[in-house]
Amino acid sequence: MDLQSIPPKDAFIVTSVLDAWCNDHKIKRKDALKQATILVAKYHEGTRSQMELTDALIEK
Repeated sequence: MDLQSIPPKDAFIVTSVLDAWCNDHKIKRKDALKQATILVAKYHEGTRSQMELTDALIEK
């Protein structure tokens, strides 16, 4: 996951969505590479909303 190209404020949004997803699904963050990849891809497509990022995980 390339967080260097994501500003700190936005990186916090992406990681908080990933943390919530992992907590809800009882998986470790280190095992959530697929979900992290989806979130970063959606971010780079222009998605900045936590709700929209979460929806992207649900859709995949």
